[in-house]
Amino acid sequence: MMTRLLLVSTLVIVTITGTAIADRPADFGKRWVRAHPYALTGLLQFGNFDAEQYRRAISDLAVPWKQEEGLMKSIVASNLPWIGHITARKGPDDKFEQKIAAWMADYKGCEGFIFNDEPNLSGMPDTGRLVAWFRKHHPDLVAMSNALPFGDKPWNYAGLPSGGAYDYETYIEDFIRVIKPDIMMVDIYPFQSQGGPANLFLWNLQVVREKSLAAGIPYWLWVQAYIVKNRRLPSDSDNRMQLFSALTMGFTGLAYFTYDGSFTEGLLIRGEKKSVLFDDAVKANRELRNIAGPIRFLTSTTVRFVKATNGSVVPQGVLAFDKYTHPEPIITNITVEAPTVPPHQPEDEPTYLVDAPYHGGLLGHFRDDDGARYFMLSNLLHSLTARAEEREMTFVIHFDPTVKRVQRVRRSDGEVEQLDVDPENGLTITLPGGTGDLFRISPGPFVGL
Repeated sequence: MMTRLLLVSTLVIVTITGTAIADRPADFGKRWVRAHPYALTGLLQFGNFDAEQYRRAISDLAVPWKQEEGLMKSIVASNLPWIGHITARKGPDDKFEQKIAAWMADYKGCEGFIFNDEPNLSGMPDTGRLVAWFRKHHPDLVAMSNALPFGDKPWNYAGLPSGGAYDYETYIEDFIRVIKPDIMMVDIYPFQSQGGPANLFLWNLQVVREKSLAAGIPYWLWVQAYIVKNRRLPSDSDNRMQLFSALTMGFTGLAYFTYDGSFTEGLLIRGEKKSVLFDDAVKANRELRNIAGPIRFLTSTTVRFVKATNGSVVPQGVLAFDKYTHPEPIITNITVEAPTVPPHQPEDEPTYLVDAPYHGGLLGHFRDDDGARYFMLSNLLHSLTARAEEREMTFVIHFDPTVKRVQRVRRSDGEVEQLDVDPENGLTITLPGGTGDLFRISPGPFVGL
């Protein structure tokens, strides 16, 4: 509640004949993100909701996808803040306004809404009108929508036959320009049973990252945690790869699709029994929450793929780390010691699966508002049968000679530790599969902890 009060205090609100009009800052989304804990959440639909189990497993922010009475009563009784979802394809008509009024009147703790999931180009204007209406009437709450992932046909992004001229980058640009969300959000579900663009996961993250940074708004990701005909439940290393790679690219919010198994299985099975992913996800979530706080206050400046071997395939859409052309010369080189598996799927895994093993690491550089330097390094290696410890890799990071020491936030407990840099041998860190660490290069405390 205190963070909400602090955020509201930054707004100038005038009431004229009962209508709220706000001098709402253009960077409201960034302010909202910084005024709240890191947004780790999950989609909810079932009424048999154990709020305390959810809080321990994920965090203190819920996303109820439907106004299900039992679910909402459990959320409110447990004082869980929530972001709701409403579909209103015709824009802010009377029916939409009644829905908003019902949500807001009956259930306290609202932090905002997601409007019109996955609109295409033809649906963006009406979605933008929903966002504008909601901002006008609820200026202290966040208004957003959720974009389609890469992999569809051009005419589906446009909502009409386009002759193949409407590409995905333009779709994301138009989504931001027309809808004007406070926070950009996208769903990317890369783990398929067979076929599909799984190798484009990092490219999709990169497109959303670049377009959101250009617009000056935060960006969030729905991560895969469900089973349907052509999707499978991620393994421990798969799940971590989604979470920590997005963090390394500067995503300030992550949401499980789904928590309660809205199809068959999520982290739970039909809202009750734990799935095989549950315990591993809880451990990964705890580690992520311990280190993610500073990301809310940082700006992503550079992302590079670190090849484990000369034969490692560079994922589409991401540039390889090169000590000669890397735009952040404070790190001069990174090498990988003794990868635990070869750069292809283990033989016991079906060859038709297209999940890219990403044989290497992901390096992300950041700056805070004062120009202090941070970086995050993640081990991208994963596979559908592997736990995180089974895809461990060791990285040796070499720095500019001026760097004598760096700081790292420990994933185990969120404490900051000082690490001395050997001028000749660099800094050696070992990361489980799919997992990353956050570092500060500049002297001084971590922002956001």
